[in-house]
Amino acid sequence: MAGLWLMVTWLVAWSALRLCKQAFPDHSLSADILVTTVLTVGIIHLSLVLMGAAGLLNAWAVWPVAVLFAGLSRIVVRRVRERPADTRRRGQCDRSDELGFVASSTTGQIAKPDGYAVWTMVIWWIATSAYAGHVIGNGLLAFPEDWDTLMYHLPFIDFWIQSGSLTTMQSARWSTPATGELIGAWFVLPFSGDFLAPLTNVPIFILLASGVVELTRRLGLSGLWPHLVAIACLATHVTFRQSVDVSNDVAVAAFFLGGLAFTLRYLQSGRVADACLFGICFGLLCGVKYFALGYAAVLLGMWGLLCLFRLSQIWFRRSTESGEHRIADRWREALVPQVMAAALALLFGGYWYLRNWWMTGYPLYPKGSPDMSERILYEDLSNTTILGNGDPAVPDLLIEAVWKMAGPLHLAAMAAIPAVMISASLMLLFAFRHRKIDEQRATDFRSRSAQFVLIVGVIGCGCVWVITPMLVEDQPGTLNHLRWGYGPVRYGLTFLSMSLITMFVVGQGLVRKLPVRANTIIALVVGGVVVLQVGMLATRVVRFDLIAAGLIGANFGLASLMIRVVSSRFRRFEVAKNVLALFLVPGAVFLFSQHWHEGFDEHFNRYDNTNAHSQLNDKSHRIIVLSNRVYPFFGSQRQNHVLQPMLYYGKDAVAASCEAFGADLVVTRVDNHKSLARYRASWDDLAADPRFDEIETGSERLKLFRYYADFNVAKSAEFSQTISSEQKRAN
Repeated sequence: MAGLWLMVTWLVAWSALRLCKQAFPDHSLSADILVTTVLTVGIIHLSLVLMGAAGLLNAWAVWPVAVLFAGLSRIVVRRVRERPADTRRRGQCDRSDELGFVASSTTGQIAKPDGYAVWTMVIWWIATSAYAGHVIGNGLLAFPEDWDTLMYHLPFIDFWIQSGSLTTMQSARWSTPATGELIGAWFVLPFSGDFLAPLTNVPIFILLASGVVELTRRLGLSGLWPHLVAIACLATHVTFRQSVDVSNDVAVAAFFLGGLAFTLRYLQSGRVADACLFGICFGLLCGVKYFALGYAAVLLGMWGLLCLFRLSQIWFRRSTESGEHRIADRWREALVPQVMAAALALLFGGYWYLRNWWMTGYPLYPKGSPDMSERILYEDLSNTTILGNGDPAVPDLLIEAVWKMAGPLHLAAMAAIPAVMISASLMLLFAFRHRKIDEQRATDFRSRSAQFVLIVGVIGCGCVWVITPMLVEDQPGTLNHLRWGYGPVRYGLTFLSMSLITMFVVGQGLVRKLPVRANTIIALVVGGVVVLQVGMLATRVVRFDLIAAGLIGANFGLASLMIRVVSSRFRRFEVAKNVLALFLVPGAVFLFSQHWHEGFDEHFNRYDNTNAHSQLNDKSHRIIVLSNRVYPFFGSQRQNHVLQPMLYYGKDAVAASCEAFGADLVVTRVDNHKSLARYRASWDDLAADPRFDEIETGSERLKLFRYYADFNVAKSAEFSQTISSEQKRAN
């Protein structure tokens, strides 16, 4: 299975690359990587959604559909490119100086790719090797521990695989959009366990890095700067943690910045293909999670503002054609990209909301439904936001969180937003004042217009950040998420990345007239701060084995370098390399699976301080889990079927669920340290009910009960009444 999975994945990625080359033959390497990643993720997502909605979510159904979509997309693009009218219009829209959004900081001409000089390749080679070592050492050779990953990210995947459908309701959070988890399903669908789940965010990180490079180049940065900004955006505690689990906050930032990059590309070229790629990114962004909808609204607003400018240029542009044909071409050029972007956005982002509406009548379920109070126990959600929580300690804790979980660059970018906004506005007004002097001023004015809309986007992202629920706390009066620091940065990763990009873009506009040596010194200083931020991150991480990851990364980097050198000298080695991969990858997958199945129970026994997980291996069980962290009870091979109620509704409701689900076991955890807990009452209720026989687990935090379906209910009631009478007499 591993060999087939590798071949299908390679075929989809190769088709996406060929599709990119057909649509954009003059791309730089970073742009090729960005487009190829978006197309690959889009094809995988669409095939999984289609088969999951049809109840056929298995590898043998998904793989042919993915290959079919990859082939059809190439055929469509080839036929479109062969149309003479489209070629003529594309030539008109490809005038690179039409809008000036990619003007160089020194000449005002289009910023050409820097050819990926040796130093750039070395930087990314080191970064990629370190990332690979981290993913292998702390991901593939480790076991999940992240709270949200154990609560619903990984359980979503297992629920889908067991049921073969995306409409299963066995999870308490089944209605949440799950584009990120769907990508993770691609990596584990054909295998006996979830040992390749840490690869879920690999395409997301590639998309984020290439998206930042492409975006900053479109905004005028050149040379080393786009790469420095990309590495700085990746150098946070949040990205470091989520690179080895199935969390989706990095995906929000990646799809947002990728969509913004394609927005600027469309404004420069007017190509329908760029508008389509924006639609794919926007749709995928809407499907990541409910909290991503705010950032999606900001991205849509930026697209709308800049498209108005683009459409005004199209409509009032002089033409030598006759009036009737000129108007028809203008309407076509103005509307076709918008229609295509909207259609693809609905296709890639609308399924989750259509599913919720079909099953419950509420697209944003449980929002607006009677079940909202059961899903969200916190009564006033405004108190969980930065804006709504009036505690005077919030500002200081917020600054501390950004410093601790991001670093000095992100904190400086956040603090510099007012100054950056004023500088961009003054430069815009100065360009507007001199717009009639020469074409260079007009080009500069249009470039500053894009930067001004970028400032508007930063403000919009900041507004979304300060009103995001559960960012400050999820337990009343504790500020627990803010004190921890991880929550504010992960929810605000898009805002912080946008702030960082804007600071560099506007900052270069201020220092672009300095001598070359001064610019070099500034670049070296910024590079040193980036290295410092990475070092600070490494010293604060205690959960991961950085030494082992470093050794693995070093070996990975040396091996990749040797393969690159040999491939460049011997052409025949290309074929041998692919054949070798077909043998090595399945072997590595086998070793990862052995490690996973042998160490799964031991890891989670240690995690829960219990021996309960070892007791679940005697056979396949059906388990009612009254706990937030439901994932460990699936077992290493997903042999156990799990049902997670939204709340604890009483012991009779649990018994009824056991009857309906056919469950033989019930699990509950103690949550006495929380004022708001979903399942706390079950800890004592089930222990006092003779229908639930407690099994010894050696744990003070977890209880395992065996349910007896044939227990006499009347005797149970009589037994409970006797116990109650004895307690009253004792009191």
